[in-house]
Amino acid sequence: MLQMLKHRILHLSTTLLMGIFSGIMACHAQQLFTPSARILDTLNQKGPRLYTLLGYDSATHVPAKLMLQLIDSPLVVKDTRGKQYQVTRFDFGYLHIDTTFNDTTERFELVPEYLGFTFLQNQLDTLWKARVKKTLHAGEQLFFDHIIAEDPTGIKYGAPPLHIWVIDSLQKNQ
Repeated sequence: MLQMLKHRILHLSTTLLMGIFSGIMACHAQQLFTPSARILDTLNQKGPRLYTLLGYDSATHVPAKLMLQLIDSPLVVKDTRGKQYQVTRFDFGYLHIDTTFNDTTERFELVPEYLGFTFLQNQLDTLWKARVKKTLHAGEQLFFDHIIAEDPTGIKYGAPPLHIWVIDSLQKNQ
């Protein structure tokens, strides 16, 4: 009986301490990750309806030859009235598919590799442009996520992501 009482007291005190600790951590997390600038999520709050373009193309299935030209273009965010917003930050992801020879099965296998980086400008830097141009082929994907665009008054908006499938120029869809 005494053992059971000790066990319950220990359990309750542990639960209480964990609850207090997680509450303190949640408060610190809110303080650490609260942005100093005002950023509006245009999908969930009132604000302009935005769309994202790479250069002046909003296609989600792009032929490889055209993609090689578009990769040099900056990200452009516009609203439905045609007003353009300056992109200040975005996350870029590149799903590269490579083939390797498997010694065990003696067959070639497709090996996906995901690379990503955060940019504090409106386009990829020269290193990433060169990497993508060198390795890009049909079947791969480019992701432009977590895009932050700013209007002339300094208000920042979360713009919708742009995901692009690279297709063979002879195919319509993939």
